Order: sequence, then structure tokens, then C-alpha cells
Amino acid sequence: MYRTETLVSRNASVALAVILLLWVALSNTTASPVMRAWPVSGDDDTMAVAAGFEGCYATGDSFKDAVEIRDIETNLRRTITRDEMVALAPWLGLSGGQDGISGLAFSDSCRLLFILVHDSTLPQTATESDVVLRYNTWNNTLQVFAQLDLFDRDDIWPYLAAVHHAGRLYVGTTANGIAVYQASANDVAGALLGMQELPRRGAVRGLTIDRDGNPQYLYAATATTLFRTPLGELPLVFTEVGELDAVDIQGITYTRHYGMRGQEGLYLVSTDQVWHVPEAQARNEQPFNPGLYATGVGRGDIAATPDGGLLLGAKEDAVLLHDDQDLRLGFWDFVADEFRQAVRFAKTLVSPDGEPSGWVIDANVPLGKHRYHPASPDAAAWAVLTFLMSDRIDQDPEAQSLVRTILLRYAGMANDAIVPERTPDGIYRHWYEPRSGRVKADWDAEWAVLSTAKLVLAAARAQRYYADDPLIQEASKRIIRGVRNWDAYLTEPPACQVYLKALEVGGPDLHSHSSPFNEAILFVEQAQQFGGSLQASACFEVWLDQSRWPKAEFIAGRPLIGDVPSVFLPAFPTLYAFLLQPEVRARRDWQKQIENLRVSSAAWTDDHGPRFSTVFSAGTTKFKWSPTGYHVDNLGAHPGNVAHFPALLGLAAQGDLGPAVAAYHAYRIGARQAFAPGPGGTPEILYRRSNQDPAYEPNSAGLPDVLYGTMALAALLNPNIIDKQLAVATRQYPPATSPAARLAARMP
Repeated sequence: MYRTETLVSRNASVALAVILLLWVALSNTTASPVMRAWPVSGDDDTMAVAAGFEGCYATGDSFKDAVEIRDIETNLRRTITRDEMVALAPWLGLSGGQDGISGLAFSDSCRLLFILVHDSTLPQTATESDVVLRYNTWNNTLQVFAQLDLFDRDDIWPYLAAVHHAGRLYVGTTANGIAVYQASANDVAGALLGMQELPRRGAVRGLTIDRDGNPQYLYAATATTLFRTPLGELPLVFTEVGELDAVDIQGITYTRHYGMRGQEGLYLVSTDQVWHVPEAQARNEQPFNPGLYATGVGRGDIAATPDGGLLLGAKEDAVLLHDDQDLRLGFWDFVADEFRQAVRFAKTLVSPDGEPSGWVIDANVPLGKHRYHPASPDAAAWAVLTFLMSDRIDQDPEAQSLVRTILLRYAGMANDAIVPERTPDGIYRHWYEPRSGRVKADWDAEWAVLSTAKLVLAAARAQRYYADDPLIQEASKRIIRGVRNWDAYLTEPPACQVYLKALEVGGPDLHSHSSPFNEAILFVEQAQQFGGSLQASACFEVWLDQSRWPKAEFIAGRPLIGDVPSVFLPAFPTLYAFLLQPEVRARRDWQKQIENLRVSSAAWTDDHGPRFSTVFSAGTTKFKWSPTGYHVDNLGAHPGNVAHFPALLGLAAQGDLGPAVAAYHAYRIGARQAFAPGPGGTPEILYRRSNQDPAYEPNSAGLPDVLYGTMALAALLNPNIIDKQLAVATRQYPPATSPAARLAARMP
């Protein structure tokens, strides 16, 4: 009996231990919020909003009647004051009480902020007492966008809501449902498109968008009930999602990337509580049964942030929630990792499949596929520049050896005597068969002037950086000095056209001329620095003079230069020049060109409601969208609405965190793509994703279409790196022979 009792006791103990272990394991994997204070100046910041893609955050104080806009680092960027509001709407008798700000809405890109302001005083010239203000973050302009009645009485605490999506602004009211306004890129005043009634009347406390749904959904909340409608043509048809009688909803938001898997969906804030409505419940795929997620957060508003948080306007301040089980990289860890993944991507293409050493294959393919592209000078150039960045930032022990091996190959100095063919003028082919140094069968046999210019530029940068490496010095010299007859590839000023192809016997192909503006500006700079003629110098000044070249406008007053009137260029020609040429970076008109490209891309994003912050540039695409499988996407021609993430990142080259936060958002919702591995592992990078077909994965990614975004990542990690190492005047390169000169060439 004793032995039996002992056995039972031991079994019970084991069972209890197992239960305790399971409880500990479950408690360690249970999602729970991590709360930190968000800086505010006011006392009652009940309104909170964040841009969908970029790192812009705003809080509104309805007692102080002020709005604060901050960035992802919590730096204060702008305060909009009561005096500014009253100056635009003088009838507003804002008292310092519960009148004033009653809702905020950012456009996804952060370009526009809409501010709901209410007051019971009627203006003399209208019957509507309240306004929606429109603040343009790029122009720093505040305007009255619309005039309406937000409240049917003035003694209610200001829990209203607004949301902007796909060129429309949805404004919640207390009595009339949801006012829908046209709010596209150039709309400074809102045209009322209609009033949308909810199935049951009540003040509209919350509005949010599920942009990842198919179709996309608008959610609306009263104090007790959630509603949903697919977005599309008006009128919208709302259905009830569920009712929460005892919750007193004060704000709602939708997120696909908060916390860990399973935490997608709606989040509701009530007095001192945050509730979670899982995505399946929000979409009426499961019974409605919200769960309590957090307590002790005060009362106010709630907004999903692009960096995976929830920003809440609490009773006396604001707080930012993250979940302790979120396994994704933090923002700055992502910036560093995306840079290193791009470096790995470049390394996988340096003789990856048994090719003779030093050849750089032009493109990689998705994980599980076989590489098929030839080698190219373009890929070699971008690989060299990337490895220089990696050496500077991470003291990469492989970088110098890789640069040396690549330059020796393309200079014709490799030990195996396989020499890349060049014309008598030193122009390289666009495509090479690595085992022969000749053109690869079934690929274009062109002699490529622009490919040559890129390789010359990369060799010059490597020559400067590795001033104490004699093989890099000699290989770079042979690549650079091997190019002759520069002026033959330029027509005389003021036309200054560039011939993009050469003839095998020497000289240009006269049928290949190209007018500014395009990436041929790289060749013109090299011609004036290494050719040294007055004609080349004059032509470089001509190419830099934007007043000479055709323009197109997406945003009124923000022209973009191109090569055909009213036709847009892809992003990369502008970004190439801005990343690599000091003359371009130093000029205000070229800085403005980058700004206009950034704002125009942001406005397209705001007007069309895509899943990703979208910049258009050239790259591989569906054959359905382009018969060649490659398309030069731009603001005017973009089949498939493909977001080009290297171009998005390239816009961060001036230290602007906004595009990097937008890329981080794309990473958080799973936009990275894995590519075929090399010795350093399997690279996973942001490349191209379609807003039209999110499941589509490009069948290859070329180094020239990927790595220029890497330069901007490097600039975020080391703010001096572009001006010290990439965009430097070639003519100033010293022959750095002394230890001090060698050290100076490699110091930030």
C-alpha cells in the first residue's frame, strides 16, 4: 500500500511539475504590452495619429488647442497652435475647454495632416460651425480644407475620428454619420462626395482602414458598436461587426504587423483599456469575441504606427505600446541588417557558380532557382561600391580582397588570361560569358558606353579608398586609362547628346544618341574628368543645367526633369546622380529634384491606397505586365503598381528617415524576398512588390536595380559616407603614397 501511495504521489508530483512547466512556457509566450511615455507638451492629449507608412506621429490637445508632430525618434518637428487655427477660422471661440481639436488623420505618406476642429459659434457667412484643416508637412502650409458640423451639441467630450485613404478623407460626426471628401494630391479644398449613414446612429468615435484586405475595408465605431464596409464607389454599405455594450469605445485602429502572429486585426481603446478584435473576427470569419489586451492606459485615441506600435493619447499624456513577443527587428536593427543583407546579395554574385574569379553576375534569382544571367560591368561597378561601403561601416574583412579580384578581372589582369573584350576606345560589352570574356550567346552583343562609365567610376573610387593596395591601383588605372576618345561619344554643346553604344571597330554608334536627362550624366562627368577636353567640361555644365531640359509635374509646382516633355523618368537616374556626383549633391536645384521626386511619389501613394509606400523605378516584372519581363516604371507608366524598395530607400540619402521607416513597414508585413545563396549565406532583401498582386515575386533582381538603395542605408549608418567616399571629385584623387595620405583616404 505504501509503495502504491508513493507511486501515486510521485505521479501527481510529476504531473504538477509538467503543469507548472507548461504554465511557465505559456506565460513566457503570452503577448503582453510594453509601455513607454510619448513626449507631449500639453496636459490632455486625447488625440493620437500616425502615418501609415512613414515615421510621422501627432498628438492633439483639445484643451490647449495644439497639435504636435514628431518623428520616429520623438523629435518635435512642428507645433500647430490655437492662434494659427483661429487666424484661419476667426469665428472659432476656442475656450480652453472641451471645444477645439476632435480628430486627426495623416495621409499614409505623412504629406498631409487633417485636423478636425469644433466649436459652437456660427460664422456670419455659413451655417456650419466646424472646420477640417489641412496641413501640408512639405510646404508647411495650413489651410481650411472643409467647413461642416461635427457636433449636434457642444457639451460632449471630443471623441470623433477621421481617416485618409486613396485620395479621400472620411470624417466622423455625431449626428450625420461620415462625411466623405475628395482629398487627392492637389486638392487644397475638399469637395463633399456624400454623407454615409451607419446602420445605427451615434457619434462616430473611430475610423480606420484595413488596406491589406481584398477588398480593402473601412471600419467605423460608435461608442458601443463596430461596423465595416468594403471601400469602393459611393454610397458605402456598412454591416455590423459586433457590439460591446459596456466598453465605451473611444478610438479604433487596424494593424497587420503589431506583435506576433495572431495579433493582427482591430484594436479598440476605452477608458483605461485596450481591446483586441482578431482579424478573422473583424472580417466576420469568426464569432465576435474581443479580448482585453492592456489596462492602465488612460483614455483617448489609438493609432497603429508604421514601426509596429500602438500610439495612444491618454488622459494626461501619450503612450506608445509595443508587444514583448514581437520577434521582428527594431527599426535601427533593420537598417543595419538590410544593409548587410544587400552586401551579402552582392557577394553571392561574385563568381557564385564556379565561374573564373572576379566576374560579377548581373542578377540573382529567387531561392531554389538557378542563376542564368551573364556577367556585366554594371554589376561589377555596383558590387565594388557596395564593398567599399561595407569596409567603411563594418570593417568587412572580405571587402578589399573582393574589390581587388573584381578589378583585376575587368582590367584583364586575372591569372587565367581570360580578358573581357573592349573596343579600341576601351568600351566594354554590356554582357559577358565568364569563361571566354566574350559576349554570352543569345544576349545583346552591344558595346555599352554607360556600363563602361559606371565601371570607370567604381574603379576611381576604389583607387582612392585603397591607396595602399598596388594591385587595386594598377587595375583601376588600366580600367580608367583604357577608355579613350571620350569626346567622340558626345555631340557638341549645347545639344550635348551622348551616344549610348559603341562600334566594335571604335567610335560611337551614331544611331544610339540620347538627350538629357538620364543616367548618361555619369558618362559626361567621367568624360570631363578623364577626357579633360573643353567640350566635355562644357557638356557637363549643360547636363547640370535643369532649365534646359523637359519637365513633367505630378504635384502642381513641383516639376521633375526628364528627357521628353510631360513624361516621367523612373527614380534611378536621379538617384544615381545624387548618390555618386558631388556637383549634383551640392546644388540646390538638384536637391529640389530629389525633394520633388520624394513628394510626388508620396502623393501617388496617398492617392491610390497601396499596401506599400510606392516609388517607381525600373526592374523585373510579370510578363503579363511587360512582354520582356522588365519594365521602366515611372509615375506615368507602372503596370502592376510595383513598389521599388531600393528606390524608396534611395530617397533617404539625405538622412531623411521617412523613406527608411516606410521600407521598415514593408519588412514588417513580410515584403522581403529570399534569393539564391552564396558562400556568405542566403540574402533576404526588399526588392519589388506589386500592390496589385501582393503574392507576385520577381524572377530575378539585378545588382544595378538593387544596390543603389544600399548607398542610402550606408548613409543612415554613417552620415558622412556618401560625401566622403562616393560622391567625391575624381580630379582631386591624390596618389596617396605616404602613411598619412593612405589613412586620410580611408577615414570618415
